[in-house]
Amino acid sequence: MIDLAPDATEDEVTQILTEIEDAQGEDHLAFRDGQRYVARLVRKQLPESQKLTFQPDATYLITGGLGALGLRIAQWMVEQGARQLVLTGRRGASTQAQETISQLKQLGAKVVVAQGDVCNEGDMLRMLEGVEVSMPPLRGIVHAAGVSRYETLQDMSLDALESVLRPKVVGTWILHKLTQDIALDFFVNFSSISSVWGSKGQAHYAAANYFLDVLAHYRHGLGLPALSVNWGPWAGGGMALEEFQTFLTRMGVAGLQPEKAITALGYLLGAGCVQATVAQVDWTLFKDLYEARGQRLILEQMGGQPQTAIEQQSEQRSEILQQLETAQASERQAILTSYLQSEAATVLKLPHLPNPQQSLFDLGMDSLMAFELVSLLRSQLQVELPVMEFMQASSIAALVALLLKQFAPNEAAIEVKTQVLNLNDEAVLDDAIYPGKVTAERKVPLAIFLTGATGFLGAFLLKELLSQTEADIYCLVRAADSELGARKIQNNLQSYLLWEKEYSSRIIPVVGDLSQPQLGLAVEQFEALARHIDAIYHNGAVLNFVYPYSTLKPANVLGTREILRLACQFKVKPLHYVSTDAVFDSSAYYGTQVKESEPIIHTDGIDLGYTQTKWVAEKLVTIARDRGLPVSIYRPPLIAGNSQTGLWNTDDFTCRFIKGCIQMGSMPNMNCGITIVPVDYVSQAVVYLSRQHESLGKAFHLNNPNYSSWSEVADWIDNFGYPVRQISYEAWEAELIEIAGSGENALSGLVPFFLRRWSEEQLTFAGLGQRRVKLNCEETVARLAGSSIACPRVDSKLLTTYFSHLICSGFLDTPKVRV
Repeated sequence: MIDLAPDATEDEVTQILTEIEDAQGEDHLAFRDGQRYVARLVRKQLPESQKLTFQPDATYLITGGLGALGLRIAQWMVEQGARQLVLTGRRGASTQAQETISQLKQLGAKVVVAQGDVCNEGDMLRMLEGVEVSMPPLRGIVHAAGVSRYETLQDMSLDALESVLRPKVVGTWILHKLTQDIALDFFVNFSSISSVWGSKGQAHYAAANYFLDVLAHYRHGLGLPALSVNWGPWAGGGMALEEFQTFLTRMGVAGLQPEKAITALGYLLGAGCVQATVAQVDWTLFKDLYEARGQRLILEQMGGQPQTAIEQQSEQRSEILQQLETAQASERQAILTSYLQSEAATVLKLPHLPNPQQSLFDLGMDSLMAFELVSLLRSQLQVELPVMEFMQASSIAALVALLLKQFAPNEAAIEVKTQVLNLNDEAVLDDAIYPGKVTAERKVPLAIFLTGATGFLGAFLLKELLSQTEADIYCLVRAADSELGARKIQNNLQSYLLWEKEYSSRIIPVVGDLSQPQLGLAVEQFEALARHIDAIYHNGAVLNFVYPYSTLKPANVLGTREILRLACQFKVKPLHYVSTDAVFDSSAYYGTQVKESEPIIHTDGIDLGYTQTKWVAEKLVTIARDRGLPVSIYRPPLIAGNSQTGLWNTDDFTCRFIKGCIQMGSMPNMNCGITIVPVDYVSQAVVYLSRQHESLGKAFHLNNPNYSSWSEVADWIDNFGYPVRQISYEAWEAELIEIAGSGENALSGLVPFFLRRWSEEQLTFAGLGQRRVKLNCEETVARLAGSSIACPRVDSKLLTTYFSHLICSGFLDTPKVRV
């Protein structure tokens, strides 16, 4: 915001353009008399304060006087000598208020309750006329009336805006106008910290309180008494809802004890101040949260640790710090790992120590917990630990490496032996997994083995195999027994409206576990299955964009190894493997186009755990293919809902991304195409192509041949009725960090993913999308040309189908405007 002088200057336009181009980190500027002023919150140096007393022969008005704050102020004023009070409120006094008023009367005070609306000039005029006729002269006003609400700008109705603005803006101006000719001793506005540094979900409340601050300075300029107090939340009553106060406390803003707040009010009145902020803030914690989106210079001079932390550190260094300082260099990594596991478990309230390799955010950590842990580590280890670096590191193992580099920079290179994962070293297939002689006979499979049948794509593959073949489908499923396994498969099909009763005789559950040796089967079961099965569709995998490679390896890599063992044992069985287009995510492919026949070679820049496992798994499949196993590989991108019904796995990345952006009211300007394909297209294409003998030995790209951009999708969502701003990725990322702590946004658990930086170029998620390899799918489309299988474009028709389902299912709220 740029505040220009009332009288225009010759260089005004130049000043504005200069600040727009580079405001040097400022977001609130003012120009007066040729000088540039910036906003800074500073510790107030208070002058001597005179002892404050109230006159028994004077009347004092408290607007909002029947509320919790107003009644506390009334009690204090009576204790300080006031005997004539007028308390206003829109409604009559509650039972509790009446009890407090009775107590005040017992102390000798006359208390008049004037029911009226401070925003109604007629009500206020009648009240003041009543004071003039029947009470001593009015000598002081405490304007404590107000309405506090919590809603984002996109959810704010005009009625909500007006309800918050009127008591503070209209009401205050009416009081000023009607009393400016009265000789008042004080005119106090109860403002809020929200007008100083803002408050999430309270833009209207912040604006209303800012008017109180400006009016105080305006009155002061007229020579009239004025004081605006920017209160932090009051404990035990006030305008902050209980759940919001809990949120503020976690941010470092504690509730003010009423006795201390009132003492501060008395001091400010006696000191003749015009505006002051009174709040109990842990600036170390609050600044971290407040500046999570980037440095905010308004708090530049409010640094420093809480006084209690400074005192404790001055007395003695923390036990863990002493332990690290006296330990051998080779021991520090283990000591720090153990310490972080313990502290993380405490913050997360875990009954066990977390795996050092696992993401803390996957274990339930939100951004506020992250700030709590960061604050603790800074205090205990006396190191610099930016919150952004903590969130990007996410796992204890990564944090240990990060902290050791700061704790002992000269030794870090020796102590922290970061193991660089070599994917080629991981892609080693047992020599025993070798196919026997492959017969030239083309046999129609009567028994098909399918993995991942209880997943989203798996349900549609199962449906397609049941529809297009006469084979029995043996489905690997984790369950206590076969009956429960069959029920689990059936429930999954029913959830996507794919179940038909006649399928039950052809679906044979195989109770096992993809992550276990021999798929979790006994040796006899595994061998019997290997003899009986005619073909394998390997679709099962753990899809998670946060887990590290080590966590996903058992199911995604070792599971694929066991599938290859099954395919080669006793008789050779064709394998149809569902991979992913992400196997080409290496930076070596940036800006290029690859055909289906392109082998996967490069691994540089593939550092997402899921993608790493899929690259290794596909490499194992190609090794088996080179040994003679009949193999076809299918590489789909992100899989979307059914193009006909809109049914979609709402826990899927794209669904969560869309919902999270709608909840935020913003979407990053991706500047790239949207790479999703309907699940029915993928399942139909896989089954159709797999039944063509010519497909064996080949790979297929199942990406959408019809280009659509994320910008088009964002515009469509906005027009559909969900207000969504398209902003830069960095700005969106900062907004995501700010809302992540609530845990209510669909993207809260994916914060570490969006904070990642890819390759040596440190690309953001949007940057990766812009540079990502383009998959050429011409051969795949050509082979599907003889069928009715075609991938629809992501356009208005498809999005309408998807959103209709997402709204009907309750996943998305109904749009706020008529569609």
